[in-house]
Amino acid sequence: MLYYKEEILNCLNLSDFCYEKDDSSIINLLNENVNTHNIEKVIRGEIESSGQIFVIGYREKDINSSNEFKRRNTYYVSCKGTDFNYEDITTDLNSFVESREEGTYHKGFFNRSLGFPIQKIIQWLKNGDNVIFSGHSLGGSVSQILTITIILNLLKLSKSSLNSILNNSQILCITFGSPLVGNLDIMKTLVDNGIEHSNDIFHSFIHRNDPIPKLKGIGEIVKRNLWSITMDTVCWLFNWNRSTLDESTKFFYKSLPDSSQSFINSKTSFISDLNSLIGTYHIVQHINSNNSYIKSLSYKNDSIELNQFFNFSLDNILFAPFHKLKTYRDILVYELITSKVSATTTSTTTTTTTTTTAAAADASLADIKETIVTMMDNLGIKTNKVSIMIDLIPIINSVSIKNEFNNNKLMIIDGENLCFIPINSLKLIYNDGFKIDILVKSIIQKGYNQMVIDITDTPINGLKSLQFKSNFKYNNRNVAHNQHSIFEIEIQ
Repeated sequence: MLYYKEEILNCLNLSDFCYEKDDSSIINLLNENVNTHNIEKVIRGEIESSGQIFVIGYREKDINSSNEFKRRNTYYVSCKGTDFNYEDITTDLNSFVESREEGTYHKGFFNRSLGFPIQKIIQWLKNGDNVIFSGHSLGGSVSQILTITIILNLLKLSKSSLNSILNNSQILCITFGSPLVGNLDIMKTLVDNGIEHSNDIFHSFIHRNDPIPKLKGIGEIVKRNLWSITMDTVCWLFNWNRSTLDESTKFFYKSLPDSSQSFINSKTSFISDLNSLIGTYHIVQHINSNNSYIKSLSYKNDSIELNQFFNFSLDNILFAPFHKLKTYRDILVYELITSKVSATTTSTTTTTTTTTTAAAADASLADIKETIVTMMDNLGIKTNKVSIMIDLIPIINSVSIKNEFNNNKLMIIDGENLCFIPINSLKLIYNDGFKIDILVKSIIQKGYNQMVIDITDTPINGLKSLQFKSNFKYNNRNVAHNQHSIFEIEIQ
């Protein structure tokens, strides 16, 4: 990955800053850290149906570069990772099956990817541009699913076009601490369709002590222990006899039709089938300021070692602090800027390294911060002041109301880049100045160029206009000012 070290740094920054609440904050942070990336433009978007936040960055091509990759425009798509809130935690835990033609996915991660404007990404690739997906934790898993989805969409459109894109390394996916997303059928689908480039496409950076990606086999532990723990708890609460309860439960299970038994079994066993190793895994190990390495393992050549690495252990939970993106950022920025990363290494990962504590890690990482500051400029990255990606600023051209045959009323919004409109800012304005918020649940369709909203239960007498808030004030397609602005579009 030496060839792509600048891309890793760019992905690290976007994966980190897409946790921010608006475009302005993201741009400010990118400008504050300008020596660790060469991103020039950025914009924040959201898939309202799932709440998935994503950030798109851009770097213009350098026609004078000797590097073919840099002679192409590059777009970065980073998906936000796990917040410690109810929605994101339940997404991580929602491992029930989502079966698709290409294989079975982690349902929580898959649902997060639905509604993403993949046609725009496909168009960039067909134009000869680079696209790099990235993300931390949940965001990395969503990015992997999006990458697979786009590859398979390109396959359906044109096999020769896809081969050209893959041979030119136009599409990459670089993730940090991301869990496995599906079963072996996914990799089989890629291989069966002659897509042998996954080692070059998918790059997952995982800290040696990060427990979150190591979920292989957890389903078996759950099946062996959770039922027993649950039964013991119920008996203790209600003073019931355990053996009697077990017999009653077995009788009930056997009385279910075969389809119901099969359904229950599939739900309890799917998480143990999260074993699809895709691409190359870069195992990060930082021991102290003078002793660290990144060991690269591919699913093709190192499957035995990778399977052992990903096996779940209850002891792993003790190392949860290693999952923080800050840990990855501090280590990788240091390693990449000091050019200590190697594509392969003779170092071996041993279980003795897992005795490292979170406190010791924080202490050793603190030692390298001063070194990072003094060596940033040695990377030779061209620095630019980051600005809003004007080409993707949302523009509403028209708003109209359509009466359906079943007496439903639909509001049709036509425009450009509508996925970048914050839905919670949409309001209906009446002639008397009264305002009504548009609820997310009323949105029937949100495409790239059209949005459809059900307003059947909304009074339309005196309805004048639609209002939305933009994080950026724009006068035309070429000018954007970093100011919060309110726009109002008359309803036709």
